[in-house]
Amino acid sequence: MAHFYLAVNHLLTGDFEEALTEAGRASLDKAPDRVSRAYAALFLAFALLEHGDHDQALQRLGPTMTELEGFAFPQWHALAAVLTGEAYRRGRRLEEAATATRTGIEIATSAQYWYAVGTGERVAAQIARDARDLQEAADAFDRALCTFNRIGARFEAARTRAEAGSDKGPS
Repeated sequence: MAHFYLAVNHLLTGDFEEALTEAGRASLDKAPDRVSRAYAALFLAFALLEHGDHDQALQRLGPTMTELEGFAFPQWHALAAVLTGEAYRRGRRLEEAATATRTGIEIATSAQYWYAVGTGERVAAQIARDARDLQEAADAFDRALCTFNRIGARFEAARTRAEAGSDKGPS
């Protein structure tokens, strides 16, 4: 489990390369049971996504989301749905991205897992921006920023501000 916590720490502090290397892959390889493997796969997919490999992330997220839904632990299921939305968005599959992201936000809101809600709102903002709906993008970025500020997630709030201020088009 030490590998898992190390990988998550790297991931959540923005050290995506390190999260992907030994710590991330080792956490999956050494997971002692089905639940631990599902969690490790979720965070490895998260690291892959942040590293820019949305295809590999999506391949891991499909079965992982099914596993997590079966565990009746909605927080991780919600995060997996939101990350699936982001993987679809990066592959320019905006309708599928919007559906997965909405599902993730709904599950996360119901579970009161605000990190996944904020992440979902940020993904929704990027989807709206990619679809050229700039008002919805601005509104969703504002919702994400409010959520991250409310829970004290400074790194995510700063990241959201940077992405909201980005003049580049679809990323």
